[in-house]
Amino acid sequence: MTTHGRTGKRNLRSMYIYKTVGTVAALLCGSIFGCEQRPVATAVAPPAPNPQQLAKFKYEMDEKCAGDARAWFKANHSEPLAPMKVQGGGEILTSEGLDQNHYSRKFNGCFAVLVTTTTFPHPAQVVMSHGMYDVNENARVGVLVLKDFQTVTACEVAGTKCTSKAEFESMARDYLVE
Repeated sequence: MTTHGRTGKRNLRSMYIYKTVGTVAALLCGSIFGCEQRPVATAVAPPAPNPQQLAKFKYEMDEKCAGDARAWFKANHSEPLAPMKVQGGGEILTSEGLDQNHYSRKFNGCFAVLVTTTTFPHPAQVVMSHGMYDVNENARVGVLVLKDFQTVTACEVAGTKCTSKAEFESMARDYLVE
């Protein structure tokens, strides 16, 4: 039993020594070495840009986007598509062109709408597709397909389905209008 008593006293004595050494080290660090713990400085937000700086930035990004959109179209869609002959006479004609482009600050990207019009002779019909693309990623973000300029056959923006041209335009607004 006396051994347990000594062990217990020894453990208390060790704890006291460790605690005392830690306190002395903290005091020495603070007084002799000048190391003190200071609160971390909080970041100060930079001043907001003035309206002239914002207008200049928007203009420059819109100009860059227009150039990027032209280069993207030239690299991916500039070759005219040859007409395809069909049985029974006539040809399937397809034309492509850029409808609009816009730099979106919300998405920090350049977006363009590629309009593709395809005409079929038998039965006579027109299919018009509005594909919205992220120019820098060369990725389609949305599409609206209209048969005979009125019937919606496909519609989606960023994976969300839509059912009308008005709904497509509303969903695409964040990409194409500030």
